[in-house]
Amino acid sequence: MQRKIECKEKSLKNIVGIFILGNAFGLLVGLVCLLAISFFASLIGSVSFEVMTFLASVPLVICAFTSGFVAAKGVKRKGLVVGVFSSVLLFFIIFIIGCIFFNLKLNVNMIPRFVMLLIFSVLGGIVGVNK
Repeated sequence: MQRKIECKEKSLKNIVGIFILGNAFGLLVGLVCLLAISFFASLIGSVSFEVMTFLASVPLVICAFTSGFVAAKGVKRKGLVVGVFSSVLLFFIIFIIGCIFFNLKLNVNMIPRFVMLLIFSVLGGIVGVNK
């Protein structure tokens, strides 16, 4: 009986570690994409606000997909659920970073970004399980 509990605790620790690794890797990939887009936007010069808003969403989508993919690849089952949990964790990480560095407040404008995170993280989770 105690051995089963120990196995469940170890597997829970492994799953949490996989989620942290997936989100860290996703954030790193998103940061690299953000830096590349910023570099190319500075080379171009004058870029409209609408274009910059779209370009700022691209690293977020790539970040969400990558974190869901890596986490699901590690868990190896239930890609949809893994993607949902990964997107929620990723949203809170990004929100906390925004609060610390940019004095960000929670508002309704974040709902579309969260939905975008959710969709692409779930897609990443589904693809990660099936690869």
